[in-house]
Amino acid sequence: MSHAVAVGMADGPAAGLELLGALDHRDRRFYAARAHLLEKAGDREAARSAYLRAAELATNVRQVRYLNACARRLSEGAEHD
Repeated sequence: MSHAVAVGMADGPAAGLELLGALDHRDRRFYAARAHLLEKAGDREAARSAYLRAAELATNVRQVRYLNACARRLSEGAEHD
């Protein structure tokens, strides 16, 4: 996942998302990385959904709060667009 995010930062979000496609979809880290890249690509709604899915899979309260805050930020930002 780290490699996919690094590629996404260097070569653009689409390149990172392509690499993520082959990884485990049951891991909160997958959804958090996907959300980050989708947000960078400008797909706020898909990023919001991925942050929420990551929060569902997270087992640490701090992670859940952070991921939900990221999703909320995208929701609130959409209201102001």
